[in-house]
Amino acid sequence: MSLDPNRSLSNLANFIKSSASVVEVTFCISYTDNMNVASDTLVELMKCDERIHEEEDNGVPVVNLNYSSVGIIYRVFVKLIIIWDISLYS
Repeated sequence: MSLDPNRSLSNLANFIKSSASVVEVTFCISYTDNMNVASDTLVELMKCDERIHEEEDNGVPVVNLNYSSVGIIYRVFVKLIIIWDISLYS
């Protein structure tokens, strides 16, 4: 593949193999807080929201061990149609 910054793009195709898109939100949990409670709470939120695909690879993995906290990601798959309607405040 070559890249020519002064050439117009054509013949582009968007190949989406899934009808879902991933939404990821990062949380930091203090080392003094209970990690299991935080993780279980986020998993319960996943189960209660009908917009989230249950059959996909949803989860709350640990992604960072920071100086004063543990970084976790709330990762869920939602329908592509509603991706713009996702809000933490709804």
